[in-house]
Amino acid sequence: IVRRFSFDQLKPVSNPMEPSIRLHSGQSPSTGAEFAAMCHIPYREAVGSL
Repeated sequence: IVRRFSFDQLKPVSNPMEPSIRLHSGQSPSTGAEFAAMCHIPYREAVGSL
């Protein structure tokens, strides 16, 4: 899993996300270029592999 998703290139952290951060739909890709860039990121597969 680590090599498949290039997690071996990440820096270790104690908490992968700040607990006080709130995600919202405004942070989602909104342009064609942003959608195209995100198509290459296998987020669902990475989370599902865990």
